[in-house]
Amino acid sequence: MKKLLFVVALTVSFGVGYIHAQQSDPIDLVVLVDTSESMLPYWQDTTDYIIKNIVTGVLHKGDTFHLISFASHPELEISKRIETQQDVKNILARFLLLQPLGRYTDLVAAIQYLYQYVIDLPLATQKRIIILTDGIDDPPPDSSFPLRFGPNGQDLSGNKQIIIDTAQAMRQHGWEVHIIQYPIAGSVPASSVPKQPGAQLLGGNGAQAGTGEAGKTPSGSAQAARGGASAGQAQGQTSGQGSSGQTSGGQAAAGEAPGGGAGGQGVGSGSGAAGSGETGLLNDLSKTLGVPIQQFEGGSKQNLANIATGSPSITFPKNLGNIGYETTAPFVIRNFEDQPILVQLTGIVYDGVNILRHPVNQPVGAKKQATLKAPLRLPVSLSPGAHTIDVELQFADSLRVSPHAGRLAFTLRKGLIEAQGISFYALPVLFGLIFVAVIVLIIIFIRRIVAGLGAAPSASIAPRVRFDGANGAINPIELRVSGQNPNIGGRNIHPVGSGSRRTVGGGGSAFLIYLYPCPAHIGEIVSVGESYSFVPSRPEYFPDLSGELNDCLGKPIRVRTSEGHEVTITFRRYVSPLEEVNRIMHLIDKPGTPGAST
Repeated sequence: MKKLLFVVALTVSFGVGYIHAQQSDPIDLVVLVDTSESMLPYWQDTTDYIIKNIVTGVLHKGDTFHLISFASHPELEISKRIETQQDVKNILARFLLLQPLGRYTDLVAAIQYLYQYVIDLPLATQKRIIILTDGIDDPPPDSSFPLRFGPNGQDLSGNKQIIIDTAQAMRQHGWEVHIIQYPIAGSVPASSVPKQPGAQLLGGNGAQAGTGEAGKTPSGSAQAARGGASAGQAQGQTSGQGSSGQTSGGQAAAGEAPGGGAGGQGVGSGSGAAGSGETGLLNDLSKTLGVPIQQFEGGSKQNLANIATGSPSITFPKNLGNIGYETTAPFVIRNFEDQPILVQLTGIVYDGVNILRHPVNQPVGAKKQATLKAPLRLPVSLSPGAHTIDVELQFADSLRVSPHAGRLAFTLRKGLIEAQGISFYALPVLFGLIFVAVIVLIIIFIRRIVAGLGAAPSASIAPRVRFDGANGAINPIELRVSGQNPNIGGRNIHPVGSGSRRTVGGGGSAFLIYLYPCPAHIGEIVSVGESYSFVPSRPEYFPDLSGELNDCLGKPIRVRTSEGHEVTITFRRYVSPLEEVNRIMHLIDKPGTPGAST
């Protein structure tokens, strides 16, 4: 029941951080965890501050989590690709079923199993490996990697070379490995333990204190180091001072085995496993891989997951205070690596919208922290008042900063618009009305200009209108030439009265073709009653005409120059700009088609 409640609590407290939608390259994260009884004092912290924070804060959607436990034998506990929140719950629930109750610790077999397992994973993904152990190597009697020592305590097992060879192979594959070493249960600091052979041993409860080499009975001494061995397994030979050079791979730490009773059983303080920290198997693994051993420190529990994965941590601001819609949020970035990093924040997503005004870069020194100031533009859908919003951070180069998700708290003050009692939801309507008003003003302004031009036309813009007594006003005729700029004032706009004619061509022609060189008077337009005809004077310039073209208004006429250039000319009734605007806006009292006579 308590385990179930724990999983439920994780679901509620990390609901916003389970699955990160940020796009990044998927990884295979493999955790190798020691489940021997020596890990028992630190198991709850391992669950709360390493496994939980890795799964909920470091992993993204598409990553795969692998958990391998080892005590007497290594065993695959779970391999789960993270796609939904339920996958995260399943991983945490499976880890809660593990208990550190193993009697032995076969470290060499575990490292061998780890290598073989990871090498079979897909090659396309990045591999990250986390090893959680106290470093004790105490294989069971049936192990394929037993401990064997010479008469002087020298290691005859070859396990050290196996560890070195495996570590070299892992390094060649480019796998990222992190090692967390736990204190050995019941041990005292190695610096406080005498390391000289034959030093006086600590005894208690009236038991006889013996002397001996830690390497002679490895299983018993390791059990004594854990502080959990039975009395029958910690007899005579297991108590005593072991020199660091004679012990094997983290064997028999400075530990205490509760003793008392007959048979020379006693309490021993040895420097076996702790004393072998400089030369043990875990240290050989670390040196060959070229990675440091990070010590498990209870005083910095909140950062254990970052230390284990090498990921920088980020601390969200507690409260941004009283802010406007544009503000700055300070995030504290901490780098746990031995080299500087560059953190590039590319997005802060709230409700599917990126509220980061522009990307921000922040360098962070090795083992240092720095403040990243993110410029925000909050959405107008947020009303003035107190808010706490869930956001997700996005970083460049698939950088995994944990946690990615968090909350921003602030009080949004009223802006100028809100102070007048206008809701932000009314802004689109307000802007629309302003836009319409501006358009109306522009139209009125243009009409006044055109009206002024119509009231006082100039010779360069408006043509002259000629009258005759019989027919009244005569509307001008306009010539348009394809490709030729028509905005030349009244140069090609002339009245053509009944029975009169106007010349067409280059030079001094009434209707001018100037786009290409052309002689004057190559044709003429003639008014015959209510209609107009075009008469070619130089037929060679009009390949499509064999004679006079009657009712020529609106009909295209092809002209070919002596150099072979072609243009099309068209005659039409002239319509003034004022009349054009009036007809478009339907503001005239007497509608008619453009170009009709009035």
